[in-house]
Amino acid sequence: MLCHKAVKWRQSPTHMDDSFSDRSSHIRSSSLTRRRLLRQGSGITALSMAGFAGCVGDPQSSEDSSSPEDSDDPQSPEDFETCGAVTINIEALPDPARTEVETALENGQYETDEELYLPHLMDIDTSYLLPDTWVYRRAEVAYQAVVSQDGATNTLELEEAVPTHGEKPLEIRNEGDEQVTVEVHIKRLRTDETLYEETLTIDSGSKTETAAFNREIGEHGEYQLTITSEDQITVPNWEEVGDDGWTIQWREYSDERPRSYIELNGEPEPHPQLHLYQCASWAES
Repeated sequence: MLCHKAVKWRQSPTHMDDSFSDRSSHIRSSSLTRRRLLRQGSGITALSMAGFAGCVGDPQSSEDSSSPEDSDDPQSPEDFETCGAVTINIEALPDPARTEVETALENGQYETDEELYLPHLMDIDTSYLLPDTWVYRRAEVAYQAVVSQDGATNTLELEEAVPTHGEKPLEIRNEGDEQVTVEVHIKRLRTDETLYEETLTIDSGSKTETAAFNREIGEHGEYQLTITSEDQITVPNWEEVGDDGWTIQWREYSDERPRSYIELNGEPEPHPQLHLYQCASWAES
């Protein structure tokens, strides 16, 4: 099932929309009734949560609408599907995993002689947990899970981290009839940090890649790309800078694939925002 929540922001050809919507995690809590698992006697007070946009799956028919997660019977970690979204709201987690996370936040770690639930529900190497206070307009951090084992004891700890898509290059395609030489400059707007600066020569009909750079998400992930050249170039949907340059700004989001390419001397076309992150049935609204 796909993460297909609509994106509530508008990309301008020349600048970022000043009215970015507060973004949210991809996951909603599926059922209040399931919160009884591991909650009684736990002594853990649930975080108060605001509503978040969620990754939702295709509607199920009445014939197959039931699932193990809908049962009041305790489930083992293997009973849950893995959600591949980049960011997951803590409140969306089924109760066993949410208890692990809340305990780790309150006490610094969560220990158990049983198998941990959280690593079965999310990829702890590539996904991040968001608290209910997360607002995409602010420069906030999320949490990344760290799991360790000492004998029969499994330990979960949470480290503050900025959500990221990881290191990704940009592909530059020359759709014109002539070879071009361009100077490419990429910077992170929030810190004014130069991430990439290089002169590239690209043959007609060919493409090349920049060096990979870290694609942070939300306010951390606002970028500006500027291309200048003594050759005749156009970059559709970009802002023209003087007589020899073009520039664009954009923001990376967690429910979309990171920007992957730009076209020189091509035809204007919208930049696709693809929503392809898989979500699990426990994450359905």
